[in-house]
Amino acid sequence: MKNNTVFENSFPRSNFLLLFISRLISDLGMAVFKFSLSLYILDVTGSASYFSLILTFTILPGAIMNVFAGVIVDKYDKKKIIIISDILCSLLVFVIFFILQDTNNANVMLFSVYVICISIIQTFLNLSINSSLSNLLEETNVPKANSMFQSMGAIINILGPLISSALYVILGIKFIVLINAITYLIGAFASMLLQFKYNNQNVDDVSSTKYIENLKFGFSYIKKKKIIQFFLINLLMLNFVYMPLTMLVVQYITYKVLEVSEFQLSIIQAFLGIGVILGAIYISVNNSIEKSINRFPLYLGALTIGVSFWMFPSLTHLGVISKSQLVIGYSVACLLVASIYTISIIPIYTYFQTRVPENIRGRIFGVATSALNISIPIGVLIYGFLLEQVHWLYVIVISTLILLILCFYSWRYLLIHKNSFISSTIDWKGAEEH
Repeated sequence: MKNNTVFENSFPRSNFLLLFISRLISDLGMAVFKFSLSLYILDVTGSASYFSLILTFTILPGAIMNVFAGVIVDKYDKKKIIIISDILCSLLVFVIFFILQDTNNANVMLFSVYVICISIIQTFLNLSINSSLSNLLEETNVPKANSMFQSMGAIINILGPLISSALYVILGIKFIVLINAITYLIGAFASMLLQFKYNNQNVDDVSSTKYIENLKFGFSYIKKKKIIQFFLINLLMLNFVYMPLTMLVVQYITYKVLEVSEFQLSIIQAFLGIGVILGAIYISVNNSIEKSINRFPLYLGALTIGVSFWMFPSLTHLGVISKSQLVIGYSVACLLVASIYTISIIPIYTYFQTRVPENIRGRIFGVATSALNISIPIGVLIYGFLLEQVHWLYVIVISTLILLILCFYSWRYLLIHKNSFISSTIDWKGAEEH
């Protein structure tokens, strides 16, 4: 059951630092392991299909579980779920380490089972963290925390492959597994020191009704709240366009079509990470949720311009554009796109964390995360098909049109419902019953 203690004083300042340390260590350890595992699978099997299978296992179980895990996260103490999840991940990784010590045979199936289990456990971990930020930090610090997570993710994406490739050569996969287990333990210990503050709203069990009824209530709540639907539609469409563009399209255009070098491609990719960091810094300084959401259509307009700029090689005479100019052009465009994307999504997550009642917040995040995790691979598949069937220029045109429509939709919605998110809260009473 949840701890119903309500603190009258402000949140401990140590919460922010502890939250940062616990997630940085755990997430960096996991990122290092995932990249090393990709090297290990390719070394052992030489098979891209095995590699893609492992990647699928890292996404699909979590995508399915998020919807169902939300009810559990809403029902029980989130701090305990975070600690138990970290400990279970650590124990599972220790088991894998000892199994590897007793066998010299490469066992891809063993790692497949491991990745599935970790993905399921981390579903509970991530949902608990996302839905409890307002129980750990002052509301004004929630946008800063979200910005911190975005920046941390970008830094890990840059440093993770560098660290893991070095450790993989020096230590091998077995000791990287051991390091991963230790990082989870450190994360669990840091989480134990976090002090949660539960709000004065209903913080008892989700309800005494059946699990399925509580699950259905989450969907009915989303159906009832138009503003939640508005945010979910924007998140889905943004990720449907942004993720394939940054994961697939920019590499295809620059490396396959324009034939930049591997090093030049890495520079362009690095600017995507730098853009995320700059966007997160902007939000941490300008942390007003209302202002950020009011400017949301403006951000989408800037994002549309950034994506459309990717067409510049086809709109100029390629003979007078050097490879270095191409790299500079795409680096600037990627910097703009990544920063505006980050500025756009952080206020949405912050709104969920500070305005949705905490005893239904896990279910809202569960539905949102599942939808996002499913939309991204679908988007990648569709974009991959389009790149094979039509000229890449049309793919960029289609993307800009989608973003333009989304921009118009958001502008129209906020014009009509401009005060719906400024009001004190979403109707809390509707969630207190469940």
